[in-house]
Amino acid sequence: MIKERELPVGWEWKRLGEIGKIYSGSTPSTSNPDYFDGDIPWITPADLSDFQDIYIERGKRNITQKGLQSSSVQMLPKDTILFSSRAPIGYVALAANPVTTNQGFKNLVLKGGIDPKYVYYYLKTHKHEMQKYGSGTTFLEVSAARFSKIPIIVPPLPIQRQIVVVLEQAEALKRQRQEADALTGALLQSVFSEMFGDPVRNEKGYRVKKLKDISEVVSGVTKGRKFNGKSTLMVPYLRVANVQDGFLDLSEIKEIEVLESDIEKFQLKPGDVILTEGGDRDKLGRGHVWYGEIPLCLHQNHIFRVRLDEKILHPEFFSFLIGSAYGKKYFAKSAKQTTGIASINSTQLKNFPALVPPLALQQQFAHVVESVERIRQEQVESGREIEGLCGGLMARAFAGEPFNKDI
Repeated sequence: MIKERELPVGWEWKRLGEIGKIYSGSTPSTSNPDYFDGDIPWITPADLSDFQDIYIERGKRNITQKGLQSSSVQMLPKDTILFSSRAPIGYVALAANPVTTNQGFKNLVLKGGIDPKYVYYYLKTHKHEMQKYGSGTTFLEVSAARFSKIPIIVPPLPIQRQIVVVLEQAEALKRQRQEADALTGALLQSVFSEMFGDPVRNEKGYRVKKLKDISEVVSGVTKGRKFNGKSTLMVPYLRVANVQDGFLDLSEIKEIEVLESDIEKFQLKPGDVILTEGGDRDKLGRGHVWYGEIPLCLHQNHIFRVRLDEKILHPEFFSFLIGSAYGKKYFAKSAKQTTGIASINSTQLKNFPALVPPLALQQQFAHVVESVERIRQEQVESGREIEGLCGGLMARAFAGEPFNKDI
């Protein structure tokens, strides 16, 4: 939770309930079709994310005037602070126009002397602390009473506006970085399509081979095994969280206890393609090529390692084929669905029908990927620097320290 500390002269600690009026959201009866699909914006926590713009105009659904009048839903004015108080806790946005919300929100209509954007950035910066105000047995929720007591630093209004200007510049830098990252990914997709056509239609008539005939497919090491006194080692390993759709997140690498004999069996080698066995249906088979980023690294049993016969199929081409609409279509058709999670097994992966273009063409594509990957790594480093800058700016801004020269 937020701890109060000494502030500069003219700055104050206040409670959210002191700087505005709190309104909870509501939902009209879902059994009455006359209450929905109207023209009144109705927002749920699912309409918010960490990556959205500061303002939100509407959610995925609208309600009607009848829906508004039949329930405790309230119309909230422009610039209302929309705070998701459950499922999940801590998303925040400003109303771009009059809106309504469901019961997953505690909404704050500010009094005078407070810049709405200042409160937005304050709550967003303290998202982790906001989550600690949740309580409940079935699910965590921030009650109106607790929300009203959350402390907030309130500097004089001119300083609030100065802070907002600087943080808006920092957010703009982050958006530019994200846009550049998206363009890099789109470039490779464009090159892939230009060189190989649409794999789903296979208009170029490439031969097709089952993956098991041109590769070795292996699941990884299992956690929590009993070793009965045998000699073991602690080594780095990849978890599902490390394997994203089209890239690897190596920011946190954990270690696992294994037998010495496990190392040869499960050690990753440059050129291996790493794929996950489960997750959301649209992310099945997500993965990337392993370049040997960590000298000795294994993979857990929820990750498949595909070691290709590179005289037939190049890792870069195969990785993009798996991640294309062609690969996603195959896995969506083959996957087993349980409790909202889809999964594939090694048999399904081994039976994947891989298109096999001429190897020279695959190698040309790999050279393009290599060049773009260098750019992507520079972008990753740049992104980390920007994240660090933004985090430092926000921390210093809300502590009353000078920050104007950082941007």
